[in-house]
Amino acid sequence: MSQIDKLLIRGIRSFDPNVQNVIEFYTPLTIILGHNGAGKTTVIECLKYATTGDLPPNSRNGAFIHDPKLAHETEVKAQIKLRFKNVNQREMVCTRSMSLVQKKTGVTQKTLESLLLTKDPETGESHSLSTKCAELDTEVPLQLGVSKAILESVIFCHQEDTFWPLAEPSILKKKFDDIFASTRYTKALANIKELRKEQLAKLKLAENNVVHLKTDKGRAERVREAFAMVQEKFAKAQQRIESLDGGEIAHAVEQMQSLSKEINKAAELSLAIRQATSEREMRQKRMEEMEENLQQFEESDDELRQLLSEYEKSLHTQQTEMEAIERDISDRKRRLSELQREQNQELTDRGRFEAAQIAYEGKLRELDAEIIRLSNQLSYHGFESGPFSASDTQKFTRDLQQDLEAMKSQYDSVKRDHREKESALRRVVQNDQTQLASIEKSKELTRRERDARRSKINELMQKINSMDTSEAQIAALESKLEEEEAIYKLTQQKHETNDIEAKLQQLTQELREREFALQRAQEEMAALNMQADIRVRLALKKREKERKEDAYNRMLVSSNRYMYAAWCLRIPLQFDGSKT
Repeated sequence: MSQIDKLLIRGIRSFDPNVQNVIEFYTPLTIILGHNGAGKTTVIECLKYATTGDLPPNSRNGAFIHDPKLAHETEVKAQIKLRFKNVNQREMVCTRSMSLVQKKTGVTQKTLESLLLTKDPETGESHSLSTKCAELDTEVPLQLGVSKAILESVIFCHQEDTFWPLAEPSILKKKFDDIFASTRYTKALANIKELRKEQLAKLKLAENNVVHLKTDKGRAERVREAFAMVQEKFAKAQQRIESLDGGEIAHAVEQMQSLSKEINKAAELSLAIRQATSEREMRQKRMEEMEENLQQFEESDDELRQLLSEYEKSLHTQQTEMEAIERDISDRKRRLSELQREQNQELTDRGRFEAAQIAYEGKLRELDAEIIRLSNQLSYHGFESGPFSASDTQKFTRDLQQDLEAMKSQYDSVKRDHREKESALRRVVQNDQTQLASIEKSKELTRRERDARRSKINELMQKINSMDTSEAQIAALESKLEEEEAIYKLTQQKHETNDIEAKLQQLTQELREREFALQRAQEEMAALNMQADIRVRLALKKREKERKEDAYNRMLVSSNRYMYAAWCLRIPLQFDGSKT
């Protein structure tokens, strides 16, 4: 049975990174007590991390390690050491090291090398196992004799994960499968089913092979029987060949060759007969067709020749007319294709112009809405609802232009006034700042002079205390001290601090008032700038309206051209004096 002995924590959460905190676990029970934030949960988290290598929940971005800002360092190194006895009662030490580096953009957590150290009780030799050569997260649960799922969900379960028995059925099933290792049993069943499926497939394949082999065996037996019969016939033929002499064989061969030649000649004659018969039938059929189509003339040969010449002349004339008609047809087709192309182009232009007209009407509506908005804003009468005609738009533009010119002149005058006021205020502020600086300088000089006199008085007092003089010298020094104190009081009265502070507050109040006046002047300038922006937008709308009117006029001209082309296409085409 495995047993946990000691735990060392350094640099984890609230544990100091410069101090090694050791916790010893007693048998059979160890109770950990402490106030909130003392680190009770941290001990369980360290045990879980040391045995499984899993960080606790809500420990992202280095929350598991001591904060470098609290330690006043850029890097904090943390370490967890766990000494335990494995299932064989062999003492082992698991060491896991980490570091947290503070950067400008955030913190970076690194996991350093982890070690598992064990000592052989017989030889006393130490053996170490690091994460570079083995999976330490798998090795430690094996040495403890407890599965990783039991360590995470039962023994070292975090207080935020203790409600997993009340979780959803799917999560609960997964937890129980991990704890009771039923996943291995499920995988074994799945492997058995897979192997059974593969073996059944192999069995079916073997059965099919057996059927095919039986079929092949029957065929082979039939082939053997046929081969035996052929061999028997071959042996009989061989015996007959051996019984025949050479003269009979040569005579038979000559007869076969002569018969072959006669057969070839007969085949050639049969082919010639079939060709001649088919040619005769075809010619006879053509003669019958010609007899049906021929017309017998009772005229003489001269009359027939004359009729033939007249027919040829008429045929030539008709052919010439036909060529002229075909040329005319081709010209008209070409003209028709050109007109169709022009029609398609006109239809395209019409669609484009209709779209432009729709866009133009939309712009007009936008212009009407802008006029209504500006009239409401500027309190113009007669522009409460649209649509507006061109004369209304021009009238609104003239009124707005006049108002804008008046506002511009007013803006310029106000701007000049405000500039003059601003310059005056700036001069006053500059004078006040200069006066304030001189007062501050005078105050600083007075303070320095006062400090110097105080230091001098202190020196004199020290000299008086240290010197062993006569009564006359003491009286002279006292009279000198009284003179210095009188001069100090005069200087203090001359530069009274309260008067300076009051004057400074008055100047500060005047400065605030003048800054407020300057801010109001800037706001008025911004309002005037906004009105100038409205004037510019109106000018742009006016130019856009003129551009849309020009486009609309061009569209009307193009529409007239389209109507003319459509009227031309409705004219019927004439063709050798006949309408088609």
